[in-house]
Amino acid sequence: MKKSYLEKIFKIPRIAKVIIQILTDALIILLCLFFSMALRLDTFNFLNELYTSLILIFLIPITILIYSKLGFYKSIIRFISEKIFFKVGLGVFLSSLTLFLGSKLLEFPLPRSVPFIYFTFMFITTISIRFFLKNIYILHKFDYRKPIAIYGAGEAGRALLATLDENFKYDPLLFIDDNINLSNSKINELNVFQLDESIKILQKLKIKLVLLALPSISISKRTDIINRLEKHSLEVKTIPSMNDLINGKAEISDIFSLTIEDLLERKEVPSKINLMKKNIIQKTVLVTGSGGSIGSELCRQILKIMPKTLIYLDNSEYALYKIDSEIKKYIKEHDLQLTAIPVLGSIQDISFLKNFLKKYKIETIYHSAAFKHVPIVEFNIIEAIKNNVFGTKLITDLAIDFKVKDFILISTDKAVRPTNYMGATKRIAELICQSASEYQKNTIFSIVRFGNVMGSSGSVIPLFEDQIKKGGPIYVTHKDITRYFMTIKEAVGLVIQAGAMARSGDLFILDMGKPVKILDLAMKMIRLYGKTPLLLNNCKHYPENNNIIEIKITKLRPGEKIFEELLIDHKSSKTKHPRIYKAREKSIKKLTLDVLLKNLTLFCKEDNLQKIKNELENAELGFDTRNNHSDQM
Repeated sequence: MKKSYLEKIFKIPRIAKVIIQILTDALIILLCLFFSMALRLDTFNFLNELYTSLILIFLIPITILIYSKLGFYKSIIRFISEKIFFKVGLGVFLSSLTLFLGSKLLEFPLPRSVPFIYFTFMFITTISIRFFLKNIYILHKFDYRKPIAIYGAGEAGRALLATLDENFKYDPLLFIDDNINLSNSKINELNVFQLDESIKILQKLKIKLVLLALPSISISKRTDIINRLEKHSLEVKTIPSMNDLINGKAEISDIFSLTIEDLLERKEVPSKINLMKKNIIQKTVLVTGSGGSIGSELCRQILKIMPKTLIYLDNSEYALYKIDSEIKKYIKEHDLQLTAIPVLGSIQDISFLKNFLKKYKIETIYHSAAFKHVPIVEFNIIEAIKNNVFGTKLITDLAIDFKVKDFILISTDKAVRPTNYMGATKRIAELICQSASEYQKNTIFSIVRFGNVMGSSGSVIPLFEDQIKKGGPIYVTHKDITRYFMTIKEAVGLVIQAGAMARSGDLFILDMGKPVKILDLAMKMIRLYGKTPLLLNNCKHYPENNNIIEIKITKLRPGEKIFEELLIDHKSSKTKHPRIYKAREKSIKKLTLDVLLKNLTLFCKEDNLQKIKNELENAELGFDTRNNHSDQM
């Protein structure tokens, strides 16, 4: 009942709180004057004197006005600090001076020592009341603060602790640090322990959350710490990186949940500036599919390299609006001298594309427009062929006709021995670019192939996060399924650099690192949210436990592979970039490709899905129909 009553008081409107402060200060003035005169005169006879009332009539409103001008009633009491001492001292001094001068001017029989006694009472009482109310608020909020440990007792950890003193969400109870010299010491009254010895203490204090205050450690060290904490089902959050703190992009008080980048050990490799600039700087650049995950990141990175003109094309008005707003804002904030043109249209529209390419004299094309969500494509095969195959064929032909210098196709690991129709359409797109590179020399065609990118639309990471926040279950399609992962930012940077190294017909493979087992990833994410994973294996009964997140193994989705591949013949060679490899894979004859495209055009017009499937399965695509599950749905 007490907590509920206090909660209601703390939540009253701001104007009501100000009125209460003014009335409280008026009462303090009255009482302090009363006790000052009683102490000095050693009698209460002054209460019957008219001058006492007259003093209060001018002293109270003038003092309240002084307090107001000094900003007393703009300050939020729960955030006051020692800095308020000077402000209160000045306000009380001016109030005492008003009392002294007023009594002299009006010739009131007020002893000269009363203003000095009044100053002392007023200063102590005004300060005490405000800090008393602040402490009541803090003690009330302590009941709701989450007990935490701070990992890292260095400069960042101490700064975080100081920041959390003004934060009513977290209650730091101890430091964890690997420095042996700090073990069993105290920093700002908090004990410092090494991780192994802190586990029992964390359990005793019911600490479920650890904040990482290690902004400058290596990725491998960070990953090791996260893995050790994850074994104990501790929720882990982190502060910004040192670069973001130095550049002013974030503050020490910003606390984030771990991202997939934190969970996967992958060191950043600096971009080669000459490769980043080659196809972009002071050139007219087109990005197709610019509203998608890869297309929008291409726009962001291209923008920073200063093209002469950036043209971004998409068939979704909303997606185009979003990236256009972001681009225009960036240009304005950085005062860039370049042209940015949003274009709404389809890569399947020949008259639109012809007029468009003729008008803008494009030098570089990054072709990322594609229907790429495997389960959706399995039910919309004809539309995927129109977009991924015919759209690519049309824009490659027109790129040649209008003498585009560089054409970079964004491909996918699902094009390698495809088991789904999305992968099959992307494999044909690759073959179209390979073929185009063989019969002409004006346009340099290249292909960049890579696997999953973290944070893209349809990515498993945000899906798992959403399922964990809802209390589960998490759905994994197969216990052995693995995937490659890379950040969108890194993937796009490598795409730009790969395209700059291209000789016509080159196929580039991005180094995706080690494949990740999705079941292991799900379990790691659950533990890092402070929960316990429970593998159900299709069990329909969920135990009643708020700390448990169930994992259900379902079945592979239509066209889904257990393992992804990046190379058809497993042969690749190094390039001048350590994360980019080059491959020369077998293409098919132009005549064979033309027949395939002609048949697909005819069958799409006839809306004959069975003939389309037969054509794709019999073509030289390496299509593995044994792993395609589209007929199960």
